[in-house]
Amino acid sequence: MNTPVSFELAKLLKEKGFDLNHEYMVFTFSETEKYPEGELFLKPTIAEVVMWLYEKHEIWIGVICDAGNDLLFTFKIYSTKMGEERCIVNGNMYESPTEDYEAAIEYTLKNLL
Repeated sequence: MNTPVSFELAKLLKEKGFDLNHEYMVFTFSETEKYPEGELFLKPTIAEVVMWLYEKHEIWIGVICDAGNDLLFTFKIYSTKMGEERCIVNGNMYESPTEDYEAAIEYTLKNLL
């Protein structure tokens, strides 16, 4: 997903060691988001965060569509560590894949890292 994560997730990612100066990130501004004075945040895309979690922390986030429930989406979080490959979290239902990915990323950052 090429959608940038929310400002709140960008702050949390920075706290968890995600490099917010990554060359592929872009400046994104929104009138609804407040930025700290004198501080500029680059927001990574959902895809960049999913790959960072996989490469640095051996965690994979998958989002699936549940067509039986009025087209809702749910996430699954997997450990990809050798010998521990398994689903470790089954998420709640959300109305969009973007909302679902953000919920999965937030859960991972707050509870698994």
